[in-house]
Amino acid sequence: MESILMAIEEILIPVRVAKLVIGYLTHTLTEQEEDLLDEWVCESEENEQVFVALIDNAEADKVDFGRLIDQLELKSHYWRIAELITKEIESCISAEEKKELQEWIDTADDNRKLYEQLAHPANRKYFSNWLEQKLNSLKNASGLN
Repeated sequence: MESILMAIEEILIPVRVAKLVIGYLTHTLTEQEEDLLDEWVCESEENEQVFVALIDNAEADKVDFGRLIDQLELKSHYWRIAELITKEIESCISAEEKKELQEWIDTADDNRKLYEQLAHPANRKYFSNWLEQKLNSLKNASGLN
């Protein structure tokens, strides 16, 4: 189990599963959410080991749930922005998505600068390839192939 605990920070799990684990630990899961978590845990031995390691770490007071939730939401938000920029680059963005992207751009000067760099024609292909690689590695790590 020691090797799993040492590598737990390097293991990628879907955000939805992380939220279910947090719900389990805080005793806030609905019956349906408990079933979803059980299904994920039973999908593979690795999932079971990851779940046990997370629970063990939590019981040893090594997990800051507030910080973990904040990190998950922030990462989820950035992936959403990356998705919107990609859709715009590929000219398949809806009006509602365009509005969401524009609101993010207008929120901060750094957001505008980042958007301009990523959407610049010279960087578009690089960004699209990078995002595709990241998404594929996430799918592979979470077993969503």
